Amino acid sequence: MTLFMVIAVILLMRSMVGRIRKVRYREQAAEQHRNHTSTAETPATPATPLSAGAPHTGTGLGR
Repeated sequence: MTLFMVIAVILLMRSMVGRIRKVRYREQAAEQHRNHTSTAETPATPATPLSAGAPHTGTGLGR
């Protein structure tokens, strides 16, 4: 009877550790996805467009 209880406790512990890891990895992946999408939404071009007659400085800062 004691051996059965020990085996049951070990299996329950392994199951709980697996569930905790799954939730942790899911949250970590969601955070990485949020970070990736937030950086992808920022424009890579300057906010103020260069005028047609102005020379391009090559810095990409729009100054």
